[in-house]
Amino acid sequence: MILELGANDMLRGFEPSVTRAALVMILRNLKARRIVVLLCGVRTQPSRGDEYKSAFAAMFSGLASEHDVLFYPAFDDAFVDDAQLKLPDGLHPTAAGIEAVVTRILPKVEALIDRARRRDR
Repeated sequence: MILELGANDMLRGFEPSVTRAALVMILRNLKARRIVVLLCGVRTQPSRGDEYKSAFAAMFSGLASEHDVLFYPAFDDAFVDDAQLKLPDGLHPTAAGIEAVVTRILPKVEALIDRARRRDR
């Protein structure tokens, strides 16, 4: 499973601890069901400040380590700084932006598939 959660939480200004608690519950549930996971982080909006940005980044990387899941730091890195790869809302990727995400994340997805295959042996 590719798990990406937190962008809307961040945009609404939720405390990272709230998002973290939700992610912990999801990760525990997936582990109990023996589902391998690729956890994807997101970049924070600059308007939230450095402390908030650091807290969110640390939350994602910390959860990946604690739950022994594959980790991709920021799925939106592929399009967030390129206006041509974003829809007019400035948040979501265009088709070309999605293609850029897929290209960048593909090695981690391949590692996820490999981990799932090894688990099934």
